[in-house]
Amino acid sequence: MEKDTTNLSDQPTGVSEPGQQQQAAECRGERSAERGAERGAEPGAERGAERRAKRRAKTDVFVNRFLNGHPYLCRMTDISLSGARLVAINEPRITPPPAYMGLQFQLPGRREVITASGEIVTREDGRGGCTVGVRFTRLPATAAAAIEALAAAS
Repeated sequence: MEKDTTNLSDQPTGVSEPGQQQQAAECRGERSAERGAERGAEPGAERGAERRAKRRAKTDVFVNRFLNGHPYLCRMTDISLSGARLVAINEPRITPPPAYMGLQFQLPGRREVITASGEIVTREDGRGGCTVGVRFTRLPATAAAAIEALAAAS
């Protein structure tokens, strides 16, 4: 599937609230460079694996993503000790979208259900749906050990 690469920066956003304007900018990728600079990242290193401090493991697992207390089905495409990438499968357009979320998932080959919390750090709207990068804000030690083992094995 091709990603919509239309330049939206010159198009009207149709948003008037400050929170909506920030989210519209994030969907266009305008804030990712700012966030990289805030974290001390090198210019131009705001995207890609080279900026990641933790090793990532490719995954293909279902995740319950809790937004405003309601669970929505997502697919996790990769995970590390610091966060994960999620692709929305079934969720409504919430305006303004919540910055924080709860997550429930099982790692491949594991029986336990992991419950974690996270915040959205990147968001891309494409033809394949909405993809979000999530930074974990709460991750149990047992879950961290399981993720570390998964990343080391891949």
